[in-house]
Amino acid sequence: MDAVARSWKLWVLVAAALGTYGFFQPFFTIDSVDLEVSAYRIVAGYQSLDEIGPERFGVRPDQRNTEYERETLRKVNDWVRSDHVAQFDWNTTVTQKSFVPYYFLSAALLLAIAFYAFVERKLRTSAAWVVLIASMPALWGFSRAWRGAMAYPEVHLGSGAVFLGATGVLAIAVGIAALVREDPGGFFKNAPTDDDEIVEELEDVHGRRTMRDPRDL
Repeated sequence: MDAVARSWKLWVLVAAALGTYGFFQPFFTIDSVDLEVSAYRIVAGYQSLDEIGPERFGVRPDQRNTEYERETLRKVNDWVRSDHVAQFDWNTTVTQKSFVPYYFLSAALLLAIAFYAFVERKLRTSAAWVVLIASMPALWGFSRAWRGAMAYPEVHLGSGAVFLGATGVLAIAVGIAALVREDPGGFFKNAPTDDDEIVEELEDVHGRRTMRDPRDL
C-alpha cells in the first residue's frame, strides 16, 4: 500500500496535465456558426477572421481588409468572451463575461501542488485538502458546460469540458485517497544501508514482543 500512497503526487500531476490540455481544446462547439470555442480562445481572442473563416460571419470578398471586417472581428471576440451559457445568439450583445477560463484555474493550482509535492517528495495532508478544493472549479465548470449543451440543441460539449471534468473527478479521488492513506514520502521504497538503524522484532521467552537494534546483540 505504501507504493500506491507514494503515487498520489503523480496522480495530482496527471490531473493537472489533463486540465492544461483541456484549456486549449474546444470547451463547446456551436452549430449555428460552426465555431469551436476553447478557454484559450476566450482569453486570447481571434487575431484574424482567417482563423475561423470570414464567410461564416457574412464577410464578402470585397469587404476583406476593411473596417467592416475589423468590426466583425471585434464583434466575434466580444461574443466569444461573453457568457455563452446565458446566450448563444452571436448577434445579441451580452454584457456578462465568460467564466470559462476561471474554471481552468483548477489545473494551475493542481500543477503548483504537484510541483510542491515533488520538491518535498511527499503529498502532505494539508496539500491533499487543497487538492480537494482545487477539484471544485473543474467540476462546476463541467456541470455548466453540460447544462448548456442540454439546454441548447445547437451546442455540443467539447473535449475541453470533458478533460476539465476528468481533472475534477481525478483530483477529488486523489484528495480523498491521500487523506485516507497518507503519502509516506519518497518515490520508491528505500533499501536499508549499513548506516541505517535496522530494528528487528523478537519474541522473548514470555511471549512478549520487544524492539531491539540487531547491532546491540
